[in-house]
Amino acid sequence: LGDKYPFLHQQMRLDSSHASYGGVAHRLDRFTSGVLMIGTNPKTFLELRKQCDQHEWNKHYLCLVHGQIRPDKWQGVIQAPISTSAVGVDPNNPNKRGPGVYQLAEIDFVNGDQAETRYQVQKYYRNKRYPGIGYTLVRCRIITGRTHQIRKHMQYMGFTLVGDYRYCKPNEKVVDRMICDRVFLHHTQIVLPVPGGAPGEEVQIDSELAHYLQEVIRLNLELDHEAHKALEAHIAATGGMAAAQEKQQELMKAKVDKSHYWL
Repeated sequence: LGDKYPFLHQQMRLDSSHASYGGVAHRLDRFTSGVLMIGTNPKTFLELRKQCDQHEWNKHYLCLVHGQIRPDKWQGVIQAPISTSAVGVDPNNPNKRGPGVYQLAEIDFVNGDQAETRYQVQKYYRNKRYPGIGYTLVRCRIITGRTHQIRKHMQYMGFTLVGDYRYCKPNEKVVDRMICDRVFLHHTQIVLPVPGGAPGEEVQIDSELAHYLQEVIRLNLELDHEAHKALEAHIAATGGMAAAQEKQQELMKAKVDKSHYWL
């Protein structure tokens, strides 16, 4: 791409805290796959950055978490402030980054930054080898974009992400190492204003779940049909699928798409 778009070889500094190489308009956590927005010229890059800073993007992620979220909690909103700190920093050279230095996020109701995640259960699974171990595939929409936001918010709910060796419980890590060697988190969809487009004009970009993560599911997990029946019964008792789809639109601001459901 650099040969076609020379701008991608440049560095652009927006302010004292943000610099971008190659037109990258936002960040993904390390090991997170999926959509990454890149501006191929200065004008488009600056417009993308402005949209991102003003929270004009509708971003959806898929994650696989340990445990099974109860049917009565199958969709909702998590509001919990997050603070971050750098671990392993040399006090004599605090701005230096390298091996052994990493970011650690915490739920912090005193000094944390506001953070909001909206979520919805997609599928329930069981471990093929250890049927007593359950999982939930969750679709998340982040309203804010804090470091490790989905990872910390799901942990705050009591459901850590598969392959998240920074925040998982010790017993979860043991099984995770058998099935998944990265954080199971994928940026699956973004809806945003068309840079330079007419007012209200939007574009939707979708990314299929990464092949590696699809293989993690195919080789190691199986659908939990009993859990799905329980969820189906709960939905029927609380207004049916039409009400569930209306709630989806309210929470996720996305077109109703049955592919987003476990049905």
